[in-house]
Amino acid sequence: MAQKIIRNLLLAISVLIAYLLIALAESWILEQPKTLGPRLATLVGMTCIVLLFVPLFQWLDQFTRRAVQTLVRVSSNFMGRAGLYIFLGGALFALYVIYLYVWFQARLL
Repeated sequence: MAQKIIRNLLLAISVLIAYLLIALAESWILEQPKTLGPRLATLVGMTCIVLLFVPLFQWLDQFTRRAVQTLVRVSSNFMGRAGLYIFLGGALFALYVIYLYVWFQARLL
């Protein structure tokens, strides 16, 4: 049960990170009509998204499987499962702060 929760949390973290990468690519693509023209920029953008998403999701699946195994093993040595949940909570909080800044240019404090 705990491994399933951990795997889902890691998957959520991975998807959030993937979206940040895609958002960076999207902002670059949306600036390109000035230099490439809208038709060519659209084609380049669609190609970039496919080239980013396909390997990214394949990598995310492998990453989450390995990470769950590693985190469960390591967390049993340091503070037990509580350490694992503290790490995952910290990662989600860090992503929250990054999204807050990227979307609204706001800081937590």
